[in-house]
Amino acid sequence: MSARFQHRCRAMTLVELTVVLVILSLLAVAVLPALNRSPNKSLLRDTAATVQGHIAQGMSKAIGNRTGYGVWFEPDAGTSVSSTATTLSFCQGMTAKTWTTTTSTLSSTALKLNSPVTPSGFPSGTQISFVGYPYQYALDSDGAVASLRTDAGQTSYNTSFPATTGTSPSYNCVVSIPPTRAFGQKVVLRGNACVDLGCSTIGVADLGGFTTASVVTPVAPFRITFDQTGRANSVLSGSTQATITQDMPIALLVGLRDQVGQPWNPSPTDDDPGSNLQRRDAYWVVFDPRSSTSFVVENYVGSASSGDTRTDIRNAQRFVREALLNRKTGS
Repeated sequence: MSARFQHRCRAMTLVELTVVLVILSLLAVAVLPALNRSPNKSLLRDTAATVQGHIAQGMSKAIGNRTGYGVWFEPDAGTSVSSTATTLSFCQGMTAKTWTTTTSTLSSTALKLNSPVTPSGFPSGTQISFVGYPYQYALDSDGAVASLRTDAGQTSYNTSFPATTGTSPSYNCVVSIPPTRAFGQKVVLRGNACVDLGCSTIGVADLGGFTTASVVTPVAPFRITFDQTGRANSVLSGSTQATITQDMPIALLVGLRDQVGQPWNPSPTDDDPGSNLQRRDAYWVVFDPRSSTSFVVENYVGSASSGDTRTDIRNAQRFVREALLNRKTGS
């Protein structure tokens, strides 16, 4: 056999073997964290981004809209709307309602609606405009200053309005109700992901003067309403509506549906994983009214529960408080 057809077999040099081992080590460092990661982490992170985008879209739609806009979180079919721990889907298409009616002078500072308007209670942000006049006025909700009203609602007006105290002239007007229910296409959270309202809060404990007692657990249906400048002005929790202040962050916990309503388990197992507050792969979607922005923060799994749900929530919101404080100081 000719020498040129002969092949010599040689062993790997020490340098080549070292290079191969380094490459394998780098691959292990890159791949092992992904293998050890919770299979739900990507799902919950994507869900949190979806909820954050939903809030941002509602804020954007409100800018320049005369009656503002709202984002609405609905319970899934078969879920109790009165439950403080519920899984949610949500809608992003909402519309304002208007009624045309007349008013008459009620006092030196208020008008009343002559024709009852349904619903009889008006949410915060309801406005009334008079035909032929450029100004808009706020309509009080039903029950406010009850001794001065015999009809569905009243509005304050300034001295420039041509009304005469003691007479009852009628003024054609349009009552504009801000979004009060969901319309349009639903965006259903996929897989086993949900917004767990029972683990969420209006206000964040130990932040901005809030105490544990002043933090409210939201109830479905849940809505955040923005004014025409894009600023959040009210929040609806169940049948209760409140004005949003600059020190009232809203923290929504994104977790798993099958853990909704579960109590804290000091020794979680696969069969009994406990509350969504215990999930290391859960995320918070936080709305900060100071800057009218929302952001996503990882959950913090604190110490075992003492049987106090508010304590569990406060512990789980450690990263939320840190993020809010950092944004406030600009660090």
